[in-house]
Amino acid sequence: MNKRLAGVLSVVLCLCVQVNATAEVRVANIFTDNMVLQRGQKVPVWGTAAPGESVTITFVDQILTTTANESGRWFVELNPLHASFDARELTIQGTNRLHLNNVLVGEVWLAAGQSNMAMAVGISTAGALPVSEQDTQLAEDLQAGGDQSIRLFRVEKNNRTKDVVSDGWKSGSQRESVSAFSAIGYLFAQTIQKELGVPVGIIQSARGGTSIELWTPAEAYKQSELFNLQPTSEGPLIVDGITPGKLYNGMVKPLAPFAIKGVLWYQGESNIIAGNDGMRYANKLALLIESWRHAWEAKTLPFYFVQLAPFLYSERMKVGEVYHAPTELPKLWRAQESVLERIENTAIVPTTDLVDDLSNIHPLHKRPIAERLAAIALSRLYQRGANVPASPRLSNINIESGVVRVSFKQVAGRLQTSDGQAPDSFEIAGDDGRFVNAKAEIVGPQTVLLWSHEVAKPNVVRFAWNEASQPNLIDDNGWPAYPFCSADVTACDNEIPINR
Repeated sequence: MNKRLAGVLSVVLCLCVQVNATAEVRVANIFTDNMVLQRGQKVPVWGTAAPGESVTITFVDQILTTTANESGRWFVELNPLHASFDARELTIQGTNRLHLNNVLVGEVWLAAGQSNMAMAVGISTAGALPVSEQDTQLAEDLQAGGDQSIRLFRVEKNNRTKDVVSDGWKSGSQRESVSAFSAIGYLFAQTIQKELGVPVGIIQSARGGTSIELWTPAEAYKQSELFNLQPTSEGPLIVDGITPGKLYNGMVKPLAPFAIKGVLWYQGESNIIAGNDGMRYANKLALLIESWRHAWEAKTLPFYFVQLAPFLYSERMKVGEVYHAPTELPKLWRAQESVLERIENTAIVPTTDLVDDLSNIHPLHKRPIAERLAAIALSRLYQRGANVPASPRLSNINIESGVVRVSFKQVAGRLQTSDGQAPDSFEIAGDDGRFVNAKAEIVGPQTVLLWSHEVAKPNVVRFAWNEASQPNLIDDNGWPAYPFCSADVTACDNEIPINR
């Protein structure tokens, strides 16, 4: 019996060796028909084959040959390509031959985060109409047939397999594909495509209700001096109750190093809901950016993110959730802003003017967010436009005789208000730490004066420092000024709400 079993095992082993020796050449799942390859930089292409198998990749006039390593992995880099609307073929030749058709060359971006990034063009949320029906311009574009020069790649939820799960690249002329795709991602692609006149590919990797830890490799936390965490003897590494890396491993890591121009990020709501992360989120976001750049081997990969929108977190009373003070969201706003000073080639777009319903965590106005992200990309990376649009931010504060002079930076043109009234949402406090609403007046292109008869000697100023704040102070671009508090966040915690 033992001899017979040994013989069977021997045959199975031989068959395995033979199958392995003649394994078909394969390409990573990010490479499919209809894809867009990034112009102007090296373009990695990789996959698997039998160990030692010769693999030849051909695209346009480039022919590259490599050999699969002992693990069966092969990798090449195409030389930089010129943008092209020509539908061309990329072939991979090993023991078998793969044909990837209708391949364009242009700009490629990764759109990632949680539900506000995942919110699809054609899907309704919280009883509201889908974006495709609210946005008249988008509805007309889709009715006219969409745009086949925009290509979409949607990553499905996956924390187990070693490669991404997707049904492949789809054309923007396929209405059903656009309908299921990120509204922000699609509208961003549409905006830059019209301006640049080249094909645009968008990769969506987003999942609702997810914390930032899930999108960050566990190894990054282990190696970071900011956290200095190690796995316990009883199990894996845990960060604030979360096992990091679960979604990164299946939804981001396998995408690298596919050539991309930059990353669009919209996430953070879950980090308030789960534990009021506040300023702690700054270190987490910085760690995510650095780890993704490491994965792409691109130290300055552009990373543009979205300010969390005003929402009444303090009125969420779900069982098991922590209490959220009205100042918890502003703390995370500051955390997001602080990353701009720490990490180069980052930017944030404001959202405080884009909310109609403070009880809906999913703001419906996705086009302005997408267009603001596009405006930053177009000005910073593509040298389009006379200035780099940004939300006016605090520059400095001077206090003289009970009057506070607040200066802003990054102001396009001059400060103004969206409703023609005096600036609102400013508060000042004295030594007692009690904040009161301040009267405000714009006195120069970048300056606002504040005062209150209730505070003779003000020493702290806060602006829009409340989850419900929708300030009217804007610049000539129409971008709202960014919330701030001039003191440490612990001194800004007075919960007297700003008048709505």
